Amino acid sequence: MTLTRAAACLVLGMLPLLILPQLPSPLALAALIALALLLLQARLRPLRQAALMLLGFTWVALHAQREITQIEQLIAQPATLQVRVVEAVPDDRRMTVQLLWWQGRPVYPPLYARVGLRGGGGWCAGMSAIVTLSLRPVHAQLNEGGFDAQRWALANHTPLTGRILTTRARSGSCDARTQLIQRAEGHYAQAAQPALLSALAFGDRRRLTGEQRQLLRETGTAHLMAISGMHIGLAAAFGALLGRLCQLPLPAWRIGYRWPLYCAALTALAYAWLSGGQPPAQRALVAIGCWTICRLRGWHVSGTQVWLLCVALVLLVDPLTLLADSFWLSVLAVAAMLLGYWLLPLPATLRRYRCGRMLQLVHLQLIIMLLLLPAQLWLFHGLSLSALAANLIAVPLVSLLVVPLILLALLLLPCPALSTLCWRGADLALNGAVASLRALPPAWYAVSGDGALGLVMGLLLLIALYLGASVRWPVALLILPLAIAQLRASDPSVRWRLDMLDVGHGLAVVLSRHGHALLYDSGGSWSGGDAGERTIVPWLEWQGLRPDMLVLSHAHRDHIGGAASLLLRWPDLMVRRNFAPAARGCSRGDRWRWQGLDMEVVWPPAGAHRGDNNDSCALLIHDGTFHVLLTGDMEREAERQLVAEWGDRGAVDVLQVPHHGSRTSSTPVLLRRLRPTVALASAARYSPWRLPAASVVARYRSAGIAWYDTAVSGQIAVTFYRHRLRVSGLREQILPRWYHPWFGVPRDSR
Repeated sequence: MTLTRAAACLVLGMLPLLILPQLPSPLALAALIALALLLLQARLRPLRQAALMLLGFTWVALHAQREITQIEQLIAQPATLQVRVVEAVPDDRRMTVQLLWWQGRPVYPPLYARVGLRGGGGWCAGMSAIVTLSLRPVHAQLNEGGFDAQRWALANHTPLTGRILTTRARSGSCDARTQLIQRAEGHYAQAAQPALLSALAFGDRRRLTGEQRQLLRETGTAHLMAISGMHIGLAAAFGALLGRLCQLPLPAWRIGYRWPLYCAALTALAYAWLSGGQPPAQRALVAIGCWTICRLRGWHVSGTQVWLLCVALVLLVDPLTLLADSFWLSVLAVAAMLLGYWLLPLPATLRRYRCGRMLQLVHLQLIIMLLLLPAQLWLFHGLSLSALAANLIAVPLVSLLVVPLILLALLLLPCPALSTLCWRGADLALNGAVASLRALPPAWYAVSGDGALGLVMGLLLLIALYLGASVRWPVALLILPLAIAQLRASDPSVRWRLDMLDVGHGLAVVLSRHGHALLYDSGGSWSGGDAGERTIVPWLEWQGLRPDMLVLSHAHRDHIGGAASLLLRWPDLMVRRNFAPAARGCSRGDRWRWQGLDMEVVWPPAGAHRGDNNDSCALLIHDGTFHVLLTGDMEREAERQLVAEWGDRGAVDVLQVPHHGSRTSSTPVLLRRLRPTVALASAARYSPWRLPAASVVARYRSAGIAWYDTAVSGQIAVTFYRHRLRVSGLREQILPRWYHPWFGVPRDSR
């Protein structure tokens, strides 16, 4: 069996980790290893290949199991560990530390934690200490199509947060990288684009503003403004060029090909070190190391073989990088170039023109844009129509001018005048690139899930028609599951749907029918963002829903925080509220019909304009079969009056738990009168108010009411059919994955 075939088998065996709902038990993994070792003794090649796939699977599963076990052990009680500071930002109250030793054993696989500082600052990268930490696992908000922060945390080995309780010993000083960064920043602190220079020189993207991030995302150039694999490759080319220049004065018999290769590898290693050893830089180093070894050994390997060997090596070194979106973007980008040049080569006649180099660049960008379209739609839920033009402008500027100038500036730091001159040149080039990107017309096009599937199927059909009959059957096999997925998503038996989005401590409920949506509350806001911008708008666009109305229950920030972002995105959105002047109020007796559903406001009485909890607009929805009651933050007093005036409305099928399940609400009289079947609570896992209260949850369950909350389930979807309803939690039913559980931490852990 060839090395590349073995690498392919290992990689294929690792892929199931992406979709496993739970990890195999240690006993099951031991049985799989024994079976793999047995199959390796077989003479048949398919059996040996199957054995390698099993070994690949057990390798990644063991690493995942080990990481989960470490998390559960470290969070059980305060732990005393030896740590090393990886990142400490001045004036920030948090830092990232690597956990080195615990209970006399090294922590492996490597684990990192974001911890709060105690007793002031004075920390910087490179310091080591023995500290007692109170740790808890990352628990992210989880919504369909949203950013999966838990998956990201595990992929980057940073699944823990916490605080320092005591510091027993503290030693060392700022490491060489931190000192170099501080020295370099003095040369470009007054530049026009200091944040972008820091991102390209040291991989530090924290200083990018929201406007800069949005510009890079909408023009498809975000990959340029950080130390990525492409930049490590450019640094290697720069080092090879310097190595060649060093050979110019040497006699011909002393000139060889090895010295430039060594210079290239060392320059790439230095640039990766400058980036702080971020995962994209590590993957690029593995690739360059693999290619360098092949060149030094004189092995004749194709680009596809090098790509496959690099993927296998990266996953063998760090199996959980399989969960990283950046890994897949890197892998697929290289695969797109290799596949594109093979399937869609630029005709030789075009390469002979005077503008042949420019045509080759355009051809390369087109290949990457088309073949990466499925990944872009899946990860970013949209596409940039200006990406081709933006990359044609930015790629040459950044690759051929900015990055070499930054590398020269770093090399010339001992000569301040020359270094400052290089920084200024890099800043001028970056400023020109940013100005060109801003001059492009807005061209970001948000795509729904169904639209993304349709675009991908259309792209596959175009490729099949272009390449002919030889590939039509393989392409048809790819299109078939996509078509089945689209048919299943558009189930005609579904009458309407209610989704309680996971917005932490706050509330956001979406009613949807016939492609339209009615919103009840808009989540909270915080310094630098809100739930409307971060969660609700992307979710609605991914679902392909057009909001018609926003009902704001009351004036508290955790319920109205995202309203401004929703109105910015949809200025004609109708708003109902009772706590401020509005075209449409929300008082008892208000009725309307929306998409065939009857809406009735059952609380508060007319004239209640204070906007506090007991003035919450309670909305009763009726479809002819089922009743749903949304209560906002009603408390005991309002609940009693609501019950007294409930009349003959009967029981409700779904109740939004009042006030996030606090002890001041969900009174027994309310539950006896409404007799709900299902209760939905919007709550944060690490709520400082310890909501929902344990006594309230017990009250619902003792009454035989099915309890669901977003802290446990993430987004909760209630699907209404003609004679039944179905409740699904994203963690348990919609998208069950092994990296989504709570990892054993109690609800109110601190």
